[in-house]
Amino acid sequence: MNRRELIKTFAALAPLTVAGRVWAAPATDARMLVVFLRGAYDAANVVVPVSSDFYRGSRPTLAIARPDAGNPNAALALDADWGLHPALRDSIYPLWAKREIAFIPFAGTSDDLTRSHFETQDTIELGQSAGGSRLSLGLHEPARH
Repeated sequence: MNRRELIKTFAALAPLTVAGRVWAAPATDARMLVVFLRGAYDAANVVVPVSSDFYRGSRPTLAIARPDAGNPNAALALDADWGLHPALRDSIYPLWAKREIAFIPFAGTSDDLTRSHFETQDTIELGQSAGGSRLSLGLHEPARH
């Protein structure tokens, strides 16, 4: 190997010393993940209003059972009013137990009175009101500190 090849090799390897810091964020950085349940995902059977008689009356065959330690098909208690679908016991529920996740069921915006899921998602994602005026950064833009 001649000197020129050696210098090229070292020059090519130099960026690798910082590559991990460039592409991998530290584990201590806070994150916010927003999940819209699009399509056929039934939000009322994911985060279940377990104390609601209306929920049970409206879904006599679909309602998830109230939290019950002896029933593996029962909702997992989040608090006195809400439960999590039992299928999420091993994936999402541990995050709840560590207080690393929060649920905001049935969220929307104050100026969208159409009750359209699509319009509400657009409003929140784009950071624009239903009238089109800009409210703030949308979810599609990087967060600014």
